[in-house]
Amino acid sequence: MFRRYHTSADIPDRALKSRTKIRGYVLDVSDGDSLRVYHTPLVRWFEKKPEKKRGLAKYTISVR
Repeated sequence: MFRRYHTSADIPDRALKSRTKIRGYVLDVSDGDSLRVYHTPLVRWFEKKPEKKRGLAKYTISVR
C-alpha cells in the first residue's frame, strides 16, 4: 500500500490473486486497448506525475 510499483513486474503475486486495486494516473493511451498507468500509493498522492512521454516503460505499469 505504501510502496510505489514502477512496472507490472513489481506488483506482487498476492496483490494480483486478491485483486487489490491500485491508484494512479493514466499517462498514455496508445491504440485504444493499452494504456500506461503511473502508480501513486496512498502516502505519495502529493508526488508529481511525470510530464515527459519518452521512456514511460521505465516507471509506468502497462495495462492491456
